[in-house]
Amino acid sequence: MGNDKGLTILEKLNNSRLATVELPTKLSEILQFLFPFIVLGCLWEASIRLGVVNGKLLPAPSMLVQEIYDLLFRKHTLQYHLYHSLYRLFVGYLLAVIVGVAIGTVLALRKMARQMFSLTSTTELSRR
Repeated sequence: MGNDKGLTILEKLNNSRLATVELPTKLSEILQFLFPFIVLGCLWEASIRLGVVNGKLLPAPSMLVQEIYDLLFRKHTLQYHLYHSLYRLFVGYLLAVIVGVAIGTVLALRKMARQMFSLTSTTELSRR
């Protein structure tokens, strides 16, 4: 460390490598992001437990976590409904893609269809 004569013990600790303990950057960023949510969740839970807010109108986070756990692992209904919702989403998306590609193909290949749906041609027709 060289010349340490004029430094106090605290300054020596601050300058040493052993005194600094840093979390990895990614973990620190994650904790900084989660901190407000954790504080909000604790305040929410405390307000329910202390009776400030009616638990029937706004359930506590612990009750929500318990219900999600029950739906996932005890009743197994969440997976069932999630599967069917994602299935409907996929089928709807697939139908939209098929119809969209068909309409796009017709518009690209047929000049009359392109003119019917063109904004410039309808504007020109309205001027006449």
